[in-house]
Amino acid sequence: MAFGRRLVGAGGAAVGWLMAGLALGGCQGGSAERLAFEGEPASDAEIRRAYGLSADDLRRLHEDADLTSAMMMELPEQIVAKTLRNLTQAKDASPDKAMEWRIRQRLNEKGEIPEDALMIAKAQRDRLVSPARGMAISAWEWLGPGNIGGRTRAVVIDHANPSVMYAGGVSGGVWKTLNGGASWAPLNDFLASIQIGSLAMDPNDSQTIWIGTGEGVIGGSPRGDGVFVSNDGGATFSQLSSTTGNAFDYVNRIVFAPGSSTTAMVATNSGLFLTEDAGNTMQQMLSLRIFDVEYDPTDAMKVVCSASNQVRTSVDGGATWQTATGISPGGGRVEIAIAPSNSSIVYASVANSGLYRSDDGGATFAQTSATNYMAHPGSPSQGWWDNAIWVDPTDADTVVVGGIDLWRSRDGGATLTRISQWQFAPSSAHADNHWIIHHPDYDGVTNRTVYFGNDGGVYMTSDVYNVSTFLLWQELNNNYGVTQFYSGAGNATDRVLGGTQDNGTLVFDGDSESWFTMVGGDGTYVAADSELTNYFYGAWQYGNMVRSQNEGQSWVYIADGVTDVAAQTSNFVPPFILDPNNQARLIFGGDSLWRTNNARGVPVDWDIIKPSIGPNVSAIAIAPGDADLMYVAHTDGSIYKSVDATSPAPTWERLDDGTFLPNRWATRLAIDPGNHNHVYVTFSGFSLGNVWKTEDGGTSWASVSGMGAGALPACPMNSIVLDPDIAGRLFVGSDLGVLFSDNDGQTWGTNNLGPANTIVDELFLWNTSDNGTWLVAATHGRGMFRTVIRAPCPADLNGDGLVGATDFAIALGSWGFFEGSSADLNGDGLVASADLAIMLGSWGVCP
Repeated sequence: MAFGRRLVGAGGAAVGWLMAGLALGGCQGGSAERLAFEGEPASDAEIRRAYGLSADDLRRLHEDADLTSAMMMELPEQIVAKTLRNLTQAKDASPDKAMEWRIRQRLNEKGEIPEDALMIAKAQRDRLVSPARGMAISAWEWLGPGNIGGRTRAVVIDHANPSVMYAGGVSGGVWKTLNGGASWAPLNDFLASIQIGSLAMDPNDSQTIWIGTGEGVIGGSPRGDGVFVSNDGGATFSQLSSTTGNAFDYVNRIVFAPGSSTTAMVATNSGLFLTEDAGNTMQQMLSLRIFDVEYDPTDAMKVVCSASNQVRTSVDGGATWQTATGISPGGGRVEIAIAPSNSSIVYASVANSGLYRSDDGGATFAQTSATNYMAHPGSPSQGWWDNAIWVDPTDADTVVVGGIDLWRSRDGGATLTRISQWQFAPSSAHADNHWIIHHPDYDGVTNRTVYFGNDGGVYMTSDVYNVSTFLLWQELNNNYGVTQFYSGAGNATDRVLGGTQDNGTLVFDGDSESWFTMVGGDGTYVAADSELTNYFYGAWQYGNMVRSQNEGQSWVYIADGVTDVAAQTSNFVPPFILDPNNQARLIFGGDSLWRTNNARGVPVDWDIIKPSIGPNVSAIAIAPGDADLMYVAHTDGSIYKSVDATSPAPTWERLDDGTFLPNRWATRLAIDPGNHNHVYVTFSGFSLGNVWKTEDGGTSWASVSGMGAGALPACPMNSIVLDPDIAGRLFVGSDLGVLFSDNDGQTWGTNNLGPANTIVDELFLWNTSDNGTWLVAATHGRGMFRTVIRAPCPADLNGDGLVGATDFAIALGSWGFFEGSSADLNGDGLVASADLAIMLGSWGVCP
């Protein structure tokens, strides 16, 4: 649609905006060619007409995305549409709700996560690693995503060779790049803990790396196991024995004294610790929760640290401390930065009140700016979660602070300018910034390169002075595979989708580097229609379900009328499934259990089929071949069964009396397709006995968690899959990887070929278009992996699951044809009698 005005020529801001838009969306031309006009800007009415926007859409783009009319005139329509989609499901302003959900899920019957629970479970899991128990399955293949990243709270750069960098995923381990972020590889996936909260490098030896485990910004999140050290650039790590106690469950920061390889401070949730012998011993200097600690770069006796609502300083190497004045008493978490060019200047980023500056080495502070850079619509501050600060090493008045977005000051904090906008990632920095570090050769003139760790992985700008919300950003997630999945599903489109923490619902299209976003926010459960395979379903937090009819390229909202979603009474990540007998039927579990029989329709109609019992629904299963048989589990461990589930008002029978099944969070249900009386249920919680089975339709239950040396570890079991071809073969996804049983749960095992020592939130079977079946592990910190369960059947040329006359006719029609014919079963470049013999030998069989 042209408005009859002339397009602005090359040069000027218009071209800059256009190039930013092209980089962001990969668009060719688009609305920028229609709206970048010379002369007067287009009116709101013209912009609405050009982009097909409602008045409310335009208002939200103006107010929530800070897009002016002039900006919109120069952006491709694809970018405007993407921004509006991001605003529609919005950035979750309450990451604490996600963490609260995960913590509650992992409590035992006493409402606790026992001290050292993960480490005890890790030792139990290690006993299961045995070649004698190893299954005859292929090695696991990592699917990615390599282009998305995940929550990253630490990055360090080799001062001897800046092309070498290390990054830590909060549940994905330590990764290393040898080429400045062009590609990454994990270092050690089977440490006792791969929950990475901090990294530090020896200032004199770049081969010596210290890693602090545990994510300590929120209490109760997965614990770490102290500090690990590598002296060979990450090839091997060993734990510092001085950090094995509970005081080192959450290591928030490690910093070496200037020029020293032996003296360092370690900040934890239990206090501040000093080592003067390279970690052999640790001396506690403070007993309160410390978030950050910094040495004066010119004087190792001067130290500044931060806690909630306060900054403390020491002039005797940490022996005594003084509390700074001027920090808001209700400020919350504080992060600090000392100006390297003038160590008298110290900045503090305070969660609930913004930026403060001290000109006397941290003794007194004054607030510098009224800009509330921690704020977000719906939340006055997320600074307890995302709070980062950096000072230019050459200019004490240049400071960058980060919350959800990043802001820069060139005047000592008096004014702040936003330099990133999360809705436009990856062409702007991703949301939730946690770490900022400059290039070792940074000089403020020829090198202004700065790196950022956030919920989208690792980002950089080559010019921190001129970077802006749309320009000079580059993501470095090239095989950096630390994405945190909650769920996964796939069908014969050969695409897989999954919901992720803060990176939306993602779709895999065959390349680990080209995953794309179906819908944003915190992605939760997903489903893939096995009949109309272009239909995908996803959701953002609390069950805001969407449907795509083009394999994830676009979506429509389908949760209208589900009051549990609107009231947010569902779990943060609530379950929903498609009925295996009728893929137009979708069941959603919130406070109540909801059903629609027209998930593909317009509108989608919903009804409650099981009223609330108090605890939310946490798992749902429908029997293949019998849509009336449904099992539902709840967060208190109770299980219900219906034998008339398709009726308008199904009846429900409780299958436990609260005494013999665990009274903790039920995570998944699985019904044996060969015998519907056989049903399995998994439980969370750091307790023994988290897999149970009934053989009589729920009248009685027994643990199938193994015993003795073959028992499952005492940790959450998050998912269960039954092998479709081998009776009694079970797979479970646990907080410590994938475990399996070949004897229906009598004994369990694992092997070192599986996914990393990380949380597996879901296992699922993926039946691909070539009739192959894969077991896929959706991990919470290492992306997705797959391993083959049933190899493709090459003689099934029409893909109907059988080798028969139709396949024979296809082969005959290709007789003599070569160069890649699917009927060339022996691979000799010719379709001939040898191929027909192979086909006849497979007649009727498609394993």
